[in-house]
Amino acid sequence: MDQGGLLPGGAAADVLAPGPFGRSFRIGFDADDPGMQVTNGIFAFNRNPIYTAFALVLIGQFMIFPNWIMLALTAAAFWLFHCHVLCGEEFLKAHYGQVFLDYYQRVRRYLQSGISEDSDAAKNRDEQA
Repeated sequence: MDQGGLLPGGAAADVLAPGPFGRSFRIGFDADDPGMQVTNGIFAFNRNPIYTAFALVLIGQFMIFPNWIMLALTAAAFWLFHCHVLCGEEFLKAHYGQVFLDYYQRVRRYLQSGISEDSDAAKNRDEQA
């Protein structure tokens, strides 16, 4: 995908990714009413498709406007996204327990490689859970 495709591709994914949430869509973490855990649609391939799509948009913007400010903003956004994802995983582990852990082991955090993991990588993921 060239630089012209990352920006609209990421924007389209941002619009489409929340679809499988249905009534479970939340901004932030709602401990009183967490909704159902969503594992279908794009979430069957990527646990965080919205953040992945935001990342594609930012990479596309950086490729169109390659300068230090965009690089710094993109790096800061990636860091913030990742911190939020890690907090979300702790919340999901606490609320959904083994159901989330099974999903965690089955679906990658950001991107599927299409290449099966070796046993060391799988073991490290198991230890992080």
